[in-house]
Amino acid sequence: MKSQKAVIFGLLAAFGVYRQLSSIGGGGLGNLLSTDISFVLPPNEDSSIAAVVQHHTGNLNESSPLQISVRTGNKSDEDEPADTIYLRTNTDENIIVPSEAHLKNRTATTIAEFSGNVSCWNNTRVIIDGHKFQSMKGGPEALLQLALAFQSFTPTYYYFAKDRPKYRRKRFRINGEFLKNYGRAEMYRPPLVGHKELRKGDILIIPEVDSCPKELVRRGVHVYIWLLRTRTKEENDLDLRLGCQLLSHTFWASHANDVQLPRNRIIRSYITPQVLAENNASVIDESMRHPARRKEERLVLLNHEVTPVMKIAIEDSCIQHNCTVIQVKGFTRLEVPLLLRRATMLIEPCMMGSERTAIEAVIQGTLLLTQACETALDPRDFPLPQHHLISNISGISSKMRLLLDNYENEWQYLEEMRTLYRYNVSRTSMEEEAKNFFHSGCWEYL
Repeated sequence: MKSQKAVIFGLLAAFGVYRQLSSIGGGGLGNLLSTDISFVLPPNEDSSIAAVVQHHTGNLNESSPLQISVRTGNKSDEDEPADTIYLRTNTDENIIVPSEAHLKNRTATTIAEFSGNVSCWNNTRVIIDGHKFQSMKGGPEALLQLALAFQSFTPTYYYFAKDRPKYRRKRFRINGEFLKNYGRAEMYRPPLVGHKELRKGDILIIPEVDSCPKELVRRGVHVYIWLLRTRTKEENDLDLRLGCQLLSHTFWASHANDVQLPRNRIIRSYITPQVLAENNASVIDESMRHPARRKEERLVLLNHEVTPVMKIAIEDSCIQHNCTVIQVKGFTRLEVPLLLRRATMLIEPCMMGSERTAIEAVIQGTLLLTQACETALDPRDFPLPQHHLISNISGISSKMRLLLDNYENEWQYLEEMRTLYRYNVSRTSMEEEAKNFFHSGCWEYL
């Protein structure tokens, strides 16, 4: 049997098309895009429809011209492919959506193409792990920001694995500082979902400190582990074998340790809006009008995770270079910015992720000196000059002296990084990256 092609173009009213698709699909356009359906075509006939479709759930917008065409072919005939149904809109940025339609006495593979602002995960819930939201740390804040990003365009939930709803609501907490920075109503809008309520087709995103929940994978939940910090190859391989997939918080983690993630699997969080508001360009410019203050005080801050060996080397160097060392440990979140505004430089050990203290320090006008490893090696995460990187501990003294004695000049080298995190990596950019990831899922389950 030879394949036949026929394309009929026409514009039908939105609800007329919806009713027609409902009659042939038993569930409307939403089902056609997301689930298996059954309908009958007359033998050896092709059919197509072009229409303007209105679909309020966000699958297709009102002005999307839709064309459905069917190429027939007998499944049992070796020379002919299986029947294929194409759904497409006339747009430059198309996304392919997998689905299957069962025709009478033959099988058809359905491929849909539509614009990038349309979700291919029809009726799919995005669920963000919410177990640590009561902790005022970078990881929980990043997860809250991720929930806000998905909430901007698709139904979003918090995962809190207590299966009795009343107990779950009683125990779930969001830190007061987060509520102050992002808004109580907005933070508490997503409903809570317990372990037993996760279902096939859900997208669950958990942090890298958690292991792959294989029982959820077996249930059909799409589990993604968000790499907030770089992990070993063995850790990543184990979770991949168990059926989980990876997302990255930084460019570095997307390709480190044999991980090879595409751009649509990178979702970056942003600096707390309140921190940016308190340290806008005018504040930083004002501090730069008096660089002698920082140069005079010669205050060197150490990240709390710096190793004992590195700490000793820095303290010995400060004796030589007449500087004061303070380790950033035990200070409140309000005290840290005040400390950063006084400091000449912050010294970080090997940065395993997108280190908020380091980024906030640079935004505050503080110089950054860090070890040449992990995220510091990818300029898309940390655009630092080479002489701000420490290759070995023995060379730390000379690097410190260079930065201490030339604060005004060295400050200029960090303008690219200040611009990146003050303006470019933002709530808006995170929402766009979340959308790109969400829509790219269409390709992964063909």
